[in-house]
Amino acid sequence: MAGDDGELPILSSNNDDIIVEILSWLPVVSLLRFRCVCKSWRALITTPQFVAKHRAHTNDSNKNVLILTKPYWPPPAPPPPPSVSPLLIDYQSLKKNVAACASASSSAIRSNHRDVEAEFPDDTSLNDSSLVGSCNGLICLLLNPLLEYYKEYYENIRLLLWNPSTRTAHKVPDIDWFCFRPCYYGFGYDSTTQDYKVLLGGKSDKDGFAAIFSLKAASWKIVVDSLKPAASLGIDGRGCFLNGALHWNHRHDNGTIIRSFDFAQEKFHSFSSIRHNKCYWAGVGTTGNRLFFHTFCHDCQNFPDFEDTGLTLWVMMEYGVDQSWTIFAKIRPEIFPPNVWLLNPLFLDDGALLMESDRGDLVLYMPKEDTCRNVLDNSDVEKLRASSSSGRAVMVMYVGTLVSPATGGG
Repeated sequence: MAGDDGELPILSSNNDDIIVEILSWLPVVSLLRFRCVCKSWRALITTPQFVAKHRAHTNDSNKNVLILTKPYWPPPAPPPPPSVSPLLIDYQSLKKNVAACASASSSAIRSNHRDVEAEFPDDTSLNDSSLVGSCNGLICLLLNPLLEYYKEYYENIRLLLWNPSTRTAHKVPDIDWFCFRPCYYGFGYDSTTQDYKVLLGGKSDKDGFAAIFSLKAASWKIVVDSLKPAASLGIDGRGCFLNGALHWNHRHDNGTIIRSFDFAQEKFHSFSSIRHNKCYWAGVGTTGNRLFFHTFCHDCQNFPDFEDTGLTLWVMMEYGVDQSWTIFAKIRPEIFPPNVWLLNPLFLDDGALLMESDRGDLVLYMPKEDTCRNVLDNSDVEKLRASSSSGRAVMVMYVGTLVSPATGGG
């Protein structure tokens, strides 16, 4: 029965722990609805303590795939039209498609499709945006246009933090330190200070330099002297986040060195090394609390100094221990989907490996059956794009959380 103030006594001292525990296991979409149940639930769901508890319970059941459309390089003339809204796809629905021996249809995706740019600030667009990283349900996007249009259209680096699950976004303060796009970058969480941070790194002839953004402090810090070795690390592109650090792979003649950037120490390290034969392509990623590394070779039967033809995947069973690298799978070209030449791993769990093909398909590898199957055809994705849009797909996995892109908490 309601009290004198019209408030239901849901969080009384007798049952509040039970209610909190139950709510902390529910998906974000349900919790957003439950904020309307009563004032006490609304207050609870937005507290940093509850947000942290809910985040700790995230698992495979609320993982999603974000697909961004990137223009081809070099761009056509005149400049390409604005990119269309990203696609958000439930990971579990993709796995169910495999069980049903079917690929996701465009109509099924369209039912969950929304105009995500309506969730962003009015002066913000995803035109030619790049993915900086994903961590704890937050996605960091670099909003700058293509390199050759940089000086004409933008004076500053512009970043956006976005939580697709809560449909909230927050602009990061601009930074004018870089003349061009950063050479390497990443987004992650510093557990020692409970702070979300962005790393943008550049290189000059003599020095390496970086800019680090702290969400808690809402400010940038330029670091030069302590990062001088970074100029010769041989890293570029997006680093994958795990255990408080970003990771990149740097190939050499005898294998690969994994470089890391520790957010707490704000320093680079030669984190690990793995010996392997030559390959056409190599990359690093994360699976749960583990790091994985992959190589790709095509038609290398007559080259004994190359890795086996196809995709070879290693998993670091114990973080930071070189001897724990273990081959998880060797995916042969014979089981690739038709007309697929290259597969790039996105996410690995205990029962499946989600990959992106060179055609823009989403492909799922099931190790027990040793099979690859399309779970989302590129043709279905194209149906959801504007007719004037063209380019390649950039994909990332994210989890559903209540983390605020403005504060990092509730």
